[in-house]
Amino acid sequence: MTASLLRSRVARRILVMFVLSVLAPLCLIALISLRDVRGQLREQAVRHLEQELKSWSLAAVARLQYVESHLRAAATLTEAGGPYEAVAALFDRLDGNDAAVLAVTVIDHAGRQRSVSGLPFALEASDTRRLHLERGGIAGSLDPAGVVAEIATVHGRVAVLVNDAWLWALDNRDTVRDETAVTVLDERGRILATSLAVPPDFGPRLTAALLARGVGHDTWRQGEQNFIVAYRTLPLETPYHLPPITVVFTRAADEVLAASTAFSRSLLLTLLATLWLVVLLSLRLIRSSLQPLDRLRQATIRLERGDFSTRVDVRSGDEFEELAGSFNAMANGLETQFRELEAMHLGTLNAFARAIDAKSSWTAGHSERVTELAVRIGQELNLPAARLSCLRRGGLLHDIGKLAIPGAVLDKLGPLTPGELALMQEHPMRGVRILEPIAPFADLLPIVGQHHERFDGGGYPLGLRGDEIDVSARVLAVADAFDAMTSNRPYRCGLDIDAAVRVIRGEAGRQFDPLVVEAFLRVLARGEKSEAA
Repeated sequence: MTASLLRSRVARRILVMFVLSVLAPLCLIALISLRDVRGQLREQAVRHLEQELKSWSLAAVARLQYVESHLRAAATLTEAGGPYEAVAALFDRLDGNDAAVLAVTVIDHAGRQRSVSGLPFALEASDTRRLHLERGGIAGSLDPAGVVAEIATVHGRVAVLVNDAWLWALDNRDTVRDETAVTVLDERGRILATSLAVPPDFGPRLTAALLARGVGHDTWRQGEQNFIVAYRTLPLETPYHLPPITVVFTRAADEVLAASTAFSRSLLLTLLATLWLVVLLSLRLIRSSLQPLDRLRQATIRLERGDFSTRVDVRSGDEFEELAGSFNAMANGLETQFRELEAMHLGTLNAFARAIDAKSSWTAGHSERVTELAVRIGQELNLPAARLSCLRRGGLLHDIGKLAIPGAVLDKLGPLTPGELALMQEHPMRGVRILEPIAPFADLLPIVGQHHERFDGGGYPLGLRGDEIDVSARVLAVADAFDAMTSNRPYRCGLDIDAAVRVIRGEAGRQFDPLVVEAFLRVLARGEKSEAA
């Protein structure tokens, strides 16, 4: 139904108009919304990543502060003469974690180092570091195994080696999502700790931006995957005399932009659903609008083909119903006028036929009788209505060429001379020439010109044979011959019906079309039965 509906140019135009009028602004709004929402979702995702980084950084600083508090407790303990074993016990389960501190050592004023627990580790010596310790601060340094933190006491110094895994909490997901990787860099971009395999240029490439801003986000690509990174520099230089340390959170761009991608997919599905709904509603509207139009078009075609009984029933309650009413009124008027014109036309043809027959006193009524019989034979042969109409009009005018034949020849009592016979045989073509200038009679010319042709090819004026002869002319030939044989003529008396039937039956296949003869015989038989009844 839809395919046939869209064959209409009007239907296609309406559908395109509806789709464009709805989808054009909708797509524009959707694109603007998509751009804005994607941007907002991206910003929110990045801000969330930065917030996670901030929380994680504060937790790392808090762990350093926890180490600081224990160092200060250790310093107080040593100043009170407490044993070194008690100092080590302070760090045994720091924050409930056995591996928080890898080693503890004490250093006297002479610089001699004594390991309290764990393996010995190197201590950085510099004037600025010594000055920071003398001022009561906690001095830190970076060791390959972790962060070293030390404090001055009256007897020397206490130092601990803090475990990177505990300090940076790479495996602690309390504040970090599973899909987030953590990387810790020093001031030169060297990686101190990481939970992600990063390219060699990862740290140096970020360091320039970090030194300038200290906090922000960036992107980088590894293989076929894109990542979004958020970075923050920890403020450790003043309290702990540590160089700038930067923490970088890395997350796959697909994860960061998952909400944006889901929104884009939902928006696309919404647009497709809207398009489908618009198309369905448009087709429904088109169908309700164009069905009356299609009925009017089909009715117009039938009316054009001469079916003046055509009417259109449209009950749409709109202009189409008014148009259908106007069409029906027009069809009523045309049918009335056509019937009048047809009656006038047939009356005119009958008048012509009587004028033709009046040329000779012996042929009165001949054309009308031949026409009536020919039409009945045509109906028996199931000829179309248009051909029967043509047969009726052609039958009335089939002898119009006799108007050009002298009356002396038509009413001659004796046999015709060869010249008179030749002149008599010209009447079919003379009839054609008479009717040729009249365009509406063009379909009658084969009947007028061929009704004296013979089925075996021996007729005149063209010597046509078989199916070369127009079927209406073949029908008229039988009716014309029957009426001529049963009518009185100047040169003979008419035959009785049985004798005429025997002649026609005997000429089947020679002078006449056998099928037409059989139809004629059936018509004649029915007529005789009707008379007998």
